[in-house]
Amino acid sequence: MINRKHLQGKVVVLISSGQAGSELAVFMAQQGADVALAYERDWRQTAVKTKQQVQALGQRCLLIGTATIDPDITNQIIEYAITIFGKMDAFIDLRVAD
Repeated sequence: MINRKHLQGKVVVLISSGQAGSELAVFMAQQGADVALAYERDWRQTAVKTKQQVQALGQRCLLIGTATIDPDITNQIIEYAITIFGKMDAFIDLRVAD
């Protein structure tokens, strides 16, 4: 049997303000990654649904809601995720894509 969990044990920090980030977070969880998802508060409902989907796959999901996601708080988001998960293996910023 082929193990398709290429990201098992990895932590992905994902910044997004929309649906693309939610879909990517679920995909990362399907690959075995734990996910920290930073989102703008307007997207809270989508983020909560995403967290439920990630957890249903057996992975951990940290939601980080902010009033706005700007470059000045990116380091704070990363530092908080590392504090909770103990590490960060990948960082994905989808603000432009959304």
